[in-house]
Amino acid sequence: MEASNASLQSGVNNNFNWVAIDEEDLFLTVNSMHHQIVNYILQGDYEKATATLLEMNEKYPSYGDYSRYRNNPIYHRIKKDYPPFAKAVKKLKLPEIVPFEVPLKN
Repeated sequence: MEASNASLQSGVNNNFNWVAIDEEDLFLTVNSMHHQIVNYILQGDYEKATATLLEMNEKYPSYGDYSRYRNNPIYHRIKKDYPPFAKAVKKLKLPEIVPFEVPLKN
């Protein structure tokens, strides 16, 4: 478990290639955190999964891919078995929706 956690924190698998995480690369950083959350869930470490979700949302609230935690069935079990995760999902800071003054054409 510790080896998989360390591995996920050091990089991400992208098209079957291991890519080290550059701290300035927001996409890889956030993607790695998503993988860490799934890894913790699979290990049954719901407390760390919840803490990682909250940390990611605190650091990167404008990253817009939080709907997976509400809609993807992989997260239904943890929400049922560990209510603090469900509570954290409900309280996520979501990115501001950009209003369009005029409907887009084409």
